[in-house]
Amino acid sequence: MSAADELRAQTRAALTTAGISQASAARTLGLSEKHMSQMLTGRATLTLTHAEQIVALCGAQLVIAIHLNTPKGSSEQSSGTHPGRDRAPDGRGCAGRTAG
Repeated sequence: MSAADELRAQTRAALTTAGISQASAARTLGLSEKHMSQMLTGRATLTLTHAEQIVALCGAQLVIAIHLNTPKGSSEQSSGTHPGRDRAPDGRGCAGRTAG
């Protein structure tokens, strides 16, 4: 699954979990129902800004993380990560941004 597909799926899931219809979300955000549907089905681009706004309506937060894959045997210094910083909760090196 591509990152764009995952973003759409998670955004749709947030709406479903919150019990918010696509039509209601579209009205609140000043979008047409057609455009909202197209964004959530891949017929139009779902931007990070729109995804962030939609999940915020659901009481959720959009979090973006980049997980670096480092070759075995390389040190943290050579991979560009910093000890104690830029770490994912599981301890892997990453640079992350919390949108919002």
